[in-house]
Amino acid sequence: MMDALALNIPVIVSDNTLVSNFVKRYHIGIVYEAGNLASLKNALEQMRDEKKWNNFKDNLLSIRMNQNVSIEKFSKELFDVFRYVLR
Repeated sequence: MMDALALNIPVIVSDNTLVSNFVKRYHIGIVYEAGNLASLKNALEQMRDEKKWNNFKDNLLSIRMNQNVSIEKFSKELFDVFRYVLR
């Protein structure tokens, strides 16, 4: 996920990942239903849509430019989740 943010590449993630909420909230990729091959296939097909792809890339760029959303802030939020889960 961090690589995708840094390289401005939209992502496809399953709905059972920690980053799926971030992907949905900021519209930087597609979330598919874990274990559902048809859902994954649909996500892959959607990603081929040039307008969607460019929209996701624009959103990624906005995140990188926005002071309220940064890779550092995202990393801290993710670290906090892991710390909570591993208690």
